[in-house]
Amino acid sequence: MKTIICEAIPFGYGPAAILYSFIKELSKEFNIIIASSGSTFNFFKESHFKTVFCSSYDQREIKETIQKYQENLFAVLSVENERFLYAAKELSVRTIYIDLFEFIWDTTLEYMPYADLYVVYTLFENTEKIKRLQDKGVLLLSPKVEKLHPMVSTSKDKKLLVHIGGLNSSCITSSHLCNYSNFLSLFIRELKNLNPENEIDIVTSGEVYYCLKKLFDNHQEIKLYHDIPHGDFLRILSECSNYYTTPGITSTLTGIFNQKKTHLILPANYTQFEQLSMFKRFFNNDTPSIDYYKEGFASTMVKEKEGIEQIEKFFSKLDIDIKDYAKNVMCNPFYTKKNLSDIFIKRENSILSVIKSVENTNVL
Repeated sequence: MKTIICEAIPFGYGPAAILYSFIKELSKEFNIIIASSGSTFNFFKESHFKTVFCSSYDQREIKETIQKYQENLFAVLSVENERFLYAAKELSVRTIYIDLFEFIWDTTLEYMPYADLYVVYTLFENTEKIKRLQDKGVLLLSPKVEKLHPMVSTSKDKKLLVHIGGLNSSCITSSHLCNYSNFLSLFIRELKNLNPENEIDIVTSGEVYYCLKKLFDNHQEIKLYHDIPHGDFLRILSECSNYYTTPGITSTLTGIFNQKKTHLILPANYTQFEQLSMFKRFFNNDTPSIDYYKEGFASTMVKEKEGIEQIEKFFSKLDIDIKDYAKNVMCNPFYTKKNLSDIFIKRENSILSVIKSVENTNVL
């Protein structure tokens, strides 16, 4: 069995979980060695895959790691780290480069000459950016959802997890901090009132943590965690029955990928429609449903069922012209409420079939 070295830079919970899904599928036909550092190293070390420590930034250490396992090596798989591409090319090793979530800038394409296979992991289609990539022969890969990390297993019935983004989250600016914290405190209090027997764990970062700490520090059944490592977060997640999160992409996918009942907390000023539309891709019988909670309707929380029709119904309640807003959406400036359901990829390619497609190609 040939070997693939998978490079895993220290990134957030969601990307680590996605890379794990790639590795799980590739391991059916390849021996996997994970080269990683930081908190991501700890994440993968607890899996059953061989994990070696390797700096993401030290070019010499990267090259030495590849050389150590070069015998019977099929390829080096790099996720958004060009240094592994450069080192592998120096050693005449096949290279695979993956962009996650279409966080792609045109400058990224400069790495293409160093990649034998360039894969974009995206939820979008029909954008100018995607068309330019397709013209250059880039392969597009649709997400595949399945249960991932072995440490995330059975849930306790009595615990709820609330994940709240800090000041750099997609739905808050510093000017909204006060109102945002007030909304969250109302949300958490009502959540507690509706679930009096449940413990609530709150994971957050930034200034939001200090605002909430003043409000909930003395509540024995509400625990606050601040800037915890990925592994600790996943342990807390494994113990919860329901997962509530502000609607960042990676934080939401983390709940879905780990088969948790996932709920989005939407502040009244939330306008990131393109992120909401992304989650439509996961509305099927194999994944937990996503509930939407919106401030300012009949009560503090109003539940919307999953599905594109319900999302459009949800949008209709917002006092915002989606068409005008969409003009400024970076990922897809062309969609409106009318064609919202048409922007998702219709491909069924798996990472294994994509990578096997280059098995007989010559190394550049």
